Amino acid sequence: MLDFLKTIFALFVAMDALGTLPFYFALTHNLDKRERKKIIWEGILTAYLISCTFAFLGKLVFKALGLSMGDFMIAGGLLLLLISVLTFMEILQTQKMQGERLSIVPLGTPLLAGPAVLTTTIMFTTLYGYIITLSALAIVCLFSALIFLLGDNIIELLGEGVLKGISKIACLFLASVAVMLIRKGIEDIIVHFPH
Repeated sequence: MLDFLKTIFALFVAMDALGTLPFYFALTHNLDKRERKKIIWEGILTAYLISCTFAFLGKLVFKALGLSMGDFMIAGGLLLLLISVLTFMEILQTQKMQGERLSIVPLGTPLLAGPAVLTTTIMFTTLYGYIITLSALAIVCLFSALIFLLGDNIIELLGEGVLKGISKIACLFLASVAVMLIRKGIEDIIVHFPH
């Protein structure tokens, strides 16, 4: 039970639905409530399926392609950095993006099922097994969906001006997380570099 709770906590922190919330609204503020609700559930399902697939196949894919976790973190960090810059400059919002596309990329991945979640999932499947890890992941995904659904009302109450300010700050934080992932990826490569 303690292992299960530890796994839930670690994955909840890694998924960071609260931190992603303003960024999600920055991408979807022009859509109506029904479309946003659809995007939430599709994004959560995408995140869960990608994380489950990664839990089973991640190590094999890395080995087959000759990739390290550091390579993956750098690539994920660069992608997040690009998304945060485009959103900060309001380029993504001006594109006529379909809701289905938003739910998969960037919400499902890399925002929810990003390098942190995928790395944590692999680590805990090794430590505690697939049943505990994937059950904990399902609970975290449901919690995250609840945060997005409740956040919809909260952000609406704040108003468009406050929302824009929050989304700009969220973009800066997301860019910081991206830089951190790139840095950790470089550190990982240096540590495992053959001497």
